[in-house]
Order: sequence, then C-alpha cells, then structure tokens
Amino acid sequence: MIPRVVAIAGGKGGVGKSLVAANVGIFLATLGKRVILVDAAFGAANLHIFAGVPRPSRTLSEALVEGGPGLAELAVPTYVPGVKLIGGVYDPPWVAEPAPAQVERIVEQIRALPADWVVVDLGPGLAAASLELFLAADVQVIVAVPDPTSIELMHRFTKAVFLRSLERRGLAHLAGTESRPSRESRPLRAPGHPGHLEGGAASALEVYLRAVHDQIAEIGALRDAILGFSPHLVINSARSKSDMELGRAVTSAARRRLGTPFRYLGHLEYDEAVWASTRRRRPLLIEHPETRIAKCFERVARGLLAVRPPTPEGDVLPPDSHYELLEVSPTASFEDIRRANRRIRDIYGAADFFCLTAMPDISGRVEGFGLVYLEAAAGGLPSVATAIGGVPDAVVADETGLLVSPSAEAIKDAIRRQLRRQSSNGVPKHWDGQAATRMIEVLMRVETWRQVEAQDSVTA
Repeated sequence: MIPRVVAIAGGKGGVGKSLVAANVGIFLATLGKRVILVDAAFGAANLHIFAGVPRPSRTLSEALVEGGPGLAELAVPTYVPGVKLIGGVYDPPWVAEPAPAQVERIVEQIRALPADWVVVDLGPGLAAASLELFLAADVQVIVAVPDPTSIELMHRFTKAVFLRSLERRGLAHLAGTESRPSRESRPLRAPGHPGHLEGGAASALEVYLRAVHDQIAEIGALRDAILGFSPHLVINSARSKSDMELGRAVTSAARRRLGTPFRYLGHLEYDEAVWASTRRRRPLLIEHPETRIAKCFERVARGLLAVRPPTPEGDVLPPDSHYELLEVSPTASFEDIRRANRRIRDIYGAADFFCLTAMPDISGRVEGFGLVYLEAAAGGLPSVATAIGGVPDAVVADETGLLVSPSAEAIKDAIRRQLRRQSSNGVPKHWDGQAATRMIEVLMRVETWRQVEAQDSVTA
C-alpha cells in the first residue's frame, strides 16, 4: 500500500512547522494509522525534539550517500505506538544543499515507506529541495503565524512553489522563469521600476491574465496547473479572535488577489504548554492532551483525513461574491458577517477619502459596478474614481466623489482638488502634507512605465 504523504512547509522559520508535523502524526497514530515522520529540514533538523526522541540512532543523511541504506532502514521507533521517526540530528553540514538527484531519490523512497501516512517536515524558505518535496506530497500544508512577516513570506513561498510547478509541466516560459528569459517572456523588472513584481515573482493570477491577453496556446494546461495547485493553510499561535479569523481572510484574499485556491485547515491557539513540553523534549499531545491546543490539533488532523485531491474544475478568475469580498466562509454565521462588516467600517473610518482608480486589466475586464464605493459613502468618505465600466453608477459626480478620466494626470488633479476641498473644512485626519506628492509620484511613474511598455511593443 502506498502511503499518503503530507508535506509541512512555511515561508520562514519559527512558525511551528515541526510542532505541527509531530503532533499531526501522533494524532493520526491514535486513530490506528501507521505513521512515519521525516525530518527533511536539511541542515536545520529539529523534528526529533517535538517527537520525543532526543537522540535518534539513525539519520537522514545516510540515505543521501551513494549506496547508503534506504529510508525504511533509518526509521526509529518513538515512545508513541504506531509512530516512527527518520531524523536528521546527526546530519553533516553538506546536507543543507542536497543535489537534485538526491532529492529525487528521497521522494521515491518516501513513496515506498511501510506506513499509512508519511508526514514530511520541510525547512523554511525557498530552497529547491523544499519546493520539490512540497510538490511531491499528496497533501501540501503551509504553516504561518499572525505576523506580517510570516504572512508575507508565506505568499512568497506559495508563488515560488507555483512557479516551480509550472517548470515541472514545461510551462515556465509563461511566467518568464526559464533560465534565460527571452524578450517575449517579459522578464522581471528591476526593483524600483514601477512595473516590478511584488516579491520578485508573478502570482498565478498574473500569469493567467497575461496568458489570456496574449492568447497563449497552452492556456488550458495553465488553467489545469492553477486549479491543481491547492495548498492548505494552518495558522499557529492564535491569541485573539482576530487571529483565529485570520486564516479564512488570508485564504480568501489569496484566491481573489493571487489566484491560488487555498484551503483553510484551521488554527492552533497559543498555549504555554507548547513551551513546557518542548523544554521536556516530550510530544505535546502526550504531555498535555487536555489542553485547548490539543483539541485544535485534532481538528486539523481530522481535516487532513478529509482532504481530497484538487480537481481542474471551476474558474481561475476570482469570484465576486459578498462572502469573498468580506473574506468570510459561505458557512459563516451572522455574527461572523457582522464582525467582517465592522472591520471594513473601521478601515474606512481611519481614512480621509477613498481613492480607487479602476483601469481595464490586461484581459480587458473593467469594474462592473463598484460596491466598495458604496461602502465608502456609507462610511462618510468621498471617493476619487475613474469614469470607467459601472463606476459612474456607484459614484455620483461632485456629490459622493470625483469622477475623472483614467489617466495619471487627471487622477493627480482630482486628488489635489479633493485635498483642497477637505483642507477648506479643516486639516484632514491623517494628512502629513507630503502624501499627495508621494501618491502623484507613484502615479506618474506607473504612467511612464506604461508608455515604455507601449514603446517596447511597437519596437518589437
């Protein structure tokens, strides 16, 4: 029987990947499953601590040596019945950068392990080995904490994994990630250029929209690649109600803004028991089975049991339902929806005016109506908007806002007019006197970049 493989990854270190890997594996064992934990954080192994095996007798690097033993021989028993560990505590420094052939050998041997479930703990960051092992898994899990650096690097990791999946499918040229990009592939702009990509990599949605615009022949294969890549998210160290709600908001935003169909597995509450069990080198679920975080692990593990392979069905372009816009689940309670509305009201309440200058995207889509303009008006904010698509139906010119043509110069003038109008009624709440200049500079840089792009296309 081929085991089901779960890969646990994260954009940065310290988010709890090893904690999740060990305790998810232990809970699966309590359900009668045969589980093998694999510490594939090459050069930074610590899964043995969370699994309660301070000094495992065998180490993963033995399998990386030509003619070395197979992974199955390296699995040592833990104090939890049904759980074995392939650790890496004795790995030499060269293990930090395994060769592609060595990684491929590890992937093949993981599939042959005598277990029902194999839980692979990956290292942080964008190392090639981590990306390959993540893509090779049946269930892909990303762990993050409620911290801006963690969320930002989580998205960066997700982009890198998706682009690597395109390379494996022979579609790297669609994202301009081949080793020697051609002019047609539109390679990444240098930092500081207004057209450079956030995080240095294109998102799935950006790649898809460009392919639609350019009428690429492989659009069907690209669509399958996007819909077939569906990682799962776990939020660790949730301390507040907003932390516990963060996961659904992040997965919703990732679908709408990055085109990645994330699935949310759940959150893990912050608990001092984690610190205490780690100090004792004992598994959390064995040392403190009565804690609230133990119940959280149960929900996450049961969620993994229910995971089914993604299917290439549905739409790549993000939906515009009210649930998606509020970043809540379709099964959200009335109270959840009320809290989401309060969050939006608080955001508008902290602003002086609302500026959303809609433009056609590269596929030719325009703003259909503009519900956000009505939300701003309900919050007492005037809008600066472009007269395009259905925006004029949502913004009443010179009453609820200013409508201008979609050009940087017109938008710049509208922002200045709005500032003068508000200044005549008193100093705006959060205005420092230089924000308009900075905003206008950005707009003019974008306009200049568009002109350069247009000139490039004409020259080509």
